[in-house]
Amino acid sequence: MVDQSPVDGTYRADGTAPLSKTRSTLTDQIWQQLRNDVLSGRQSPGKRLRLDALKEEYGVGFSTLREALWRLSAEGLVVSNSRKGFQVSPVLRDELIDMTRLRILLEQMALDEAIQNGNDEWEARLLSTFHRLSKYKQTDGQPWDHWHKTFHNDLVWPCRSPVLQQLRNQLHDHSRRYRHAVRNDPNRDDLGEHRALLDACLERNAQKAKALMAQHLQLTTDLVLASFDR
Repeated sequence: MVDQSPVDGTYRADGTAPLSKTRSTLTDQIWQQLRNDVLSGRQSPGKRLRLDALKEEYGVGFSTLREALWRLSAEGLVVSNSRKGFQVSPVLRDELIDMTRLRILLEQMALDEAIQNGNDEWEARLLSTFHRLSKYKQTDGQPWDHWHKTFHNDLVWPCRSPVLQQLRNQLHDHSRRYRHAVRNDPNRDDLGEHRALLDACLERNAQKAKALMAQHLQLTTDLVLASFDR
């Protein structure tokens, strides 16, 4: 449940700044919490998002929930229907295949530029983040998700295209909903794949890094698609 100080209420003794959160800040908090729950699979694909149940679960009012849900709808994480209300967007084979194709292209473009621009600070950053990632398994949930995304972002940190970074971040987040279907799959060495990517970048071997990235993303997709058939 979200901490709810009165949104429009308590002020300091001099009547100036409010002590409580503004409504926009509260909406941001609920949007982020709902977003994390959708991406992590806690709010499962296709699930109806009933406002009464969400009000009880997240401890906020209907207007705050609606604002957060419309923001998620604009991101494609939630769909709205005039008769059925809101529901978590379903996971679809064709979407995953198309998204993976685009992710591979964007990640390879970003890697190319990152390896060209990388410096000692980048290398130190990568080594530090990989060390933290290595402490967790996919089944650890949020800690692994955090360091996994941080590692992939750090791989391409020296890429200087804000638009490219934004697009690859969006696709990374959307693909997270699919990855949860194959957490801790025994058919792969996830940490080994990340170590190989790290080594290729430290070697400044762009061709090798790009090939490894394509294999890494495609393997996840292949495993998820196989899980759909089980």
